[in-house]
Amino acid sequence: MTFGDGKTRGFYPATMSKKMITDILRTDLGFDGVVVTDALEMDAIRTAGLVEGEEDSTEYRINIAENVINAGVDILLIPADMKDEETVDFYDEYISGIVCKVESGEISRDRIDESVKRILMLKTKYGIFDPSGEKQDTEDIEAKVQKALEVIGSESHHDTEMKMAREAITLLKNDKDLVPVSKDVKNIVLLGRLEGDSATLKYTIDEMKNEGLIDETAKVTVDHYYDPSADVKLNYTKEMKERISSADLVIGFSYASGSSVLDRENAQYIGLHNAMEDVHGGGGKFILVSENLPYDAAIYQDADAIVLAYMGSGLNMDPTDKTGSGTVSSAVNANIIAAVETIFGYNIPKGKLPVIIPLVEEKDGSLKYGTDILYKRGYGITEGGKTVVK
Repeated sequence: MTFGDGKTRGFYPATMSKKMITDILRTDLGFDGVVVTDALEMDAIRTAGLVEGEEDSTEYRINIAENVINAGVDILLIPADMKDEETVDFYDEYISGIVCKVESGEISRDRIDESVKRILMLKTKYGIFDPSGEKQDTEDIEAKVQKALEVIGSESHHDTEMKMAREAITLLKNDKDLVPVSKDVKNIVLLGRLEGDSATLKYTIDEMKNEGLIDETAKVTVDHYYDPSADVKLNYTKEMKERISSADLVIGFSYASGSSVLDRENAQYIGLHNAMEDVHGGGGKFILVSENLPYDAAIYQDADAIVLAYMGSGLNMDPTDKTGSGTVSSAVNANIIAAVETIFGYNIPKGKLPVIIPLVEEKDGSLKYGTDILYKRGYGITEGGKTVVK
């Protein structure tokens, strides 16, 4: 295995890679704006053993920060509510540790100055920093806040959100041109992960019926196979099995965020494989929707079609409520809506796979990502012109 930057156990994520942030983003692409990390407590960094120190310890996190800053990043995110002394103490120790790295020369002052300059320039651009040091007019700030609340999450923003989501949807597998689904399909089961997923899924099915892409007489059932609050996480009842076995089509939703997706004992793995086996046993078809990281495509190759959505949060939000409390717009999951639209022919798949999907190897009954490539980066089944509903 190639080490990240010469001294780690594995591959650096882009957040920690000087090659990605400085060499490619800044030098090759010419970007000199502010670069902000994703949340640095994500498992891909927090517990991946990428630097010295006990994983998830403050020392470990400080060493992560050193790599991130030296890579060329300007703002580090470790979101946590400072609601107790323990959290405050962590931030004090964390910031002090970074200061010590600067004082020792492990992080150069020039590197810090570059980031400070970019951040101050950005603040100046948007009127939230006064180089003179004079206090800004309170009314002016309040007016800007009110304007921001009126603009952020506006109808035009949601329109742009949907446009981007539709263009990103990737059709990775499509045996016998199953997608777009024929209107002759009358018995459909949408198998979400969580009970709350029904808010987005039912809304989207209703929209597809309004567009005439699903026959009004079609029977469409929304179920879920995972209950995180229960002792037994798998929610695959006898009644669900009967509905799935008699269905013409099952659309199952998978969420991959780490290695748990490879665990044969995981409720998601069991639930979706049960569904594939049962619907195929009854002569129906199965479409997998990958909600998050697309690597789960390798685990469910028995699916007749695979659609990548790339975003699986917020399915419990009501997509019709786009103004929330009237101050800040509610989040909605545009990607899952766009994925279902694509399945039923309302949207033409245009997306291309942004990563490689390694082949899953089986050894001693376990699963792991191998070195053989199942799908190459840039792959995607697309159609030119208007999608014709069969």
